[in-house]
Amino acid sequence: RLLEPMGPAAGPIAFSNLRFGMIVLVALAGLAVSSYLSWAGLTASKLAGCDGSHWFDCSHVMTTKWSTVFGIPVGVPAAVLYGAVLLTAAVGISSAQSGIRRVAGFVVGYFAWIAGLGAIWFVSLQLLVVAHLCQ
Repeated sequence: RLLEPMGPAAGPIAFSNLRFGMIVLVALAGLAVSSYLSWAGLTASKLAGCDGSHWFDCSHVMTTKWSTVFGIPVGVPAAVLYGAVLLTAAVGISSAQSGIRRVAGFVVGYFAWIAGLGAIWFVSLQLLVVAHLCQ
């Protein structure tokens, strides 16, 4: 059922199961990365693949004041956001009602804007303020 298209009767703004499935895959990757960064931030662990070169120094990025929000590593709200995307996409996949699918598609789109703006914000901070990147 995951790869079934909805068909033309569903309307132009309805999400197909294929689209929701692709969103699930991207959200799973985001959840995995943000959960790992959350764990590393909470335990002050060294990040895998972080060599500490001049520009790519995750250890430096993860210890700046920008790496937390109210004392919580920024990976935690990111993991919550990706979890919400997964839940919303699962509702979209499992629902046979086009109205619910449209709402789920709208909510996923809203979450995508939040994630995109967050990515722009954090990359900009890393480049312009912190002067180090964490790949």
